[in-house]
Amino acid sequence: PQIGQATSLYHDNILPGDNQTRILQEALHKLNAALERRDAQIGDLKKEINEL
Repeated sequence: PQIGQATSLYHDNILPGDNQTRILQEALHKLNAALERRDAQIGDLKKEINEL
């Protein structure tokens, strides 16, 4: 009985971790996309400044 209980606890601990990892990966992807857009905007602004 104790082994089964330990296995259940083990799986209960693993699943939220996997979900949390997926959520963090999605957040990182969104942040990277936002940084790329920001970098592109900064690049465009630098071009405009150089044209002044």
